[in-house]
Amino acid sequence: DNLLTTVSLATKAPVIICPSMNVHMWENPLTQENIKRLSSFGYDIVHPDEGDLACGYTGVGRLPEIDRIYNKVTAKINYTNILAGKNIVITAGATREYIDDIRYITNASSGKMGRAIAFACKNAGANTLLLSSGEDFHTVDQLWRQLKKHIDSADICIHTEAKGDFLVKKKLTGKLKSGNNELINL
Repeated sequence: DNLLTTVSLATKAPVIICPSMNVHMWENPLTQENIKRLSSFGYDIVHPDEGDLACGYTGVGRLPEIDRIYNKVTAKINYTNILAGKNIVITAGATREYIDDIRYITNASSGKMGRAIAFACKNAGANTLLLSSGEDFHTVDQLWRQLKKHIDSADICIHTEAKGDFLVKKKLTGKLKSGNNELINL
């Protein structure tokens, strides 16, 4: 009677259920019967943990630890080695364009997409190199230097970094003083 249960009925994908509820609900024979029934239909169940519950009770019913859920999901996913032997370079995050020695223009790219793609490529068997802003590069020039080091050995290069749209025509030396009416040309 809701989107989740309707999609669960229609999917051909593996389904993993991680029940979390009050200890008395979990121990109820109807709940236990339903868990057994779902399991008999091929659904994977990650049984709840024991401990303090949100309702104030203590007992079995806590959401399973994230590591247990993660391990179940990764074990269930049929990772093929479709990318085995491939060298993949992935860029992620935002570049900076410095206005002076401490100020810069950037954008709000988090790099999450690039990290997720790198994770998927690694799990598909690829030799994966993630070039991430803040760790491997800040500016477009630094990114380009990193790419030149690795591009010849790459079979695939995926760019998810958010390269800046503007370049500062003339970077100022030192620190631009507050109140200065300096014109910054892009």
